[in-house]
Amino acid sequence: MEQKYIYKHPIYSILKDPGYPIMETATAFAPTNIALIKYWGKRNSFYNLPFTSSISISLRNKGTLTTISLSNDGKDKYYLDKKFMHKEHPFSQRIFKFLNGIRPKKLGFIIHTQNNFPSNVGLASSASGFCALVLALNKLFNWKMSYIDLSRLSRIGSGSACRSLWNGFVKWQSGKDFQGKDSYGIQLNISWKEFRIGIPFINKKKKIISSRIGMNHTVKTSKDFFLWIKYTKKYLRIFEKSLYEKNFQNIGYITESHSLYMHTIIENSIPPIYYRTIETLKIQKKVYNLRKNGISVFFTQDAGPNIILIFLNDIEKIIQKKFPGINIINPF
Repeated sequence: MEQKYIYKHPIYSILKDPGYPIMETATAFAPTNIALIKYWGKRNSFYNLPFTSSISISLRNKGTLTTISLSNDGKDKYYLDKKFMHKEHPFSQRIFKFLNGIRPKKLGFIIHTQNNFPSNVGLASSASGFCALVLALNKLFNWKMSYIDLSRLSRIGSGSACRSLWNGFVKWQSGKDFQGKDSYGIQLNISWKEFRIGIPFINKKKKIISSRIGMNHTVKTSKDFFLWIKYTKKYLRIFEKSLYEKNFQNIGYITESHSLYMHTIIENSIPPIYYRTIETLKIQKKVYNLRKNGISVFFTQDAGPNIILIFLNDIEKIIQKKFPGINIINPF
């Protein structure tokens, strides 16, 4: 007797029997998120489980809109930003692998994914992408899943996707369970209307080394990696406390130093990986100089060349003047 589903897949630790779609098409949006206390390194790659917890801020209206439909011929077709993606493309391979843990036999999907910000430049496009996909699948199959289960399922596609279900500050708890039952996002009960994110784009080109490859390489070869785990666990507690207290100076300094430390351990891997560029360093130096002049702005950097600024609304006009063309986002 033929199997109805493909069972040797991490999704089955969450979703034992997906069932069949009840709709022909479904659409969902998810915001991207920027980690302020970052996750870098997996204790289990099969289930996408991190060594440490992390805290992010969602970009609210910057993210991914995904529409999923049933195909007539039983074959998958994927489109990214209106461009057809061949099955050999890494984007297609990741989605195909994920869907193989869900699809009933011979069922095909047509997926249209569109980002309203650049993809693959170090701004967590895979986070919003997989979260939007899971939300659309939840509608298509009428799973009626809780946000915790949706977060777990999103995590299988892309670790940081588990934080993109919510606006505002979100904590991804690393958990201890080997299948990740206790590893999912939790929205922090913090509303901070003055908080701002600024993105002065440096480079919109696709990064050469993906976050996933860079992360695995760092874990295997960086001599400082386990110091990074210890450092992250210590400062995450301080950072979370500072968030609830709205101590922006603490938040800024911890965010910035944590980002710099992450890139240090990445650059200490063998051979080293460099996401920072000359342009990156120029922006960082500019931020340092602004703080010397009493302007309270800080930066963070994910796995890509682009810098993300954090500041409060009282200096918004100054930031716009100092960084012409900057994209400023009010997460709340």
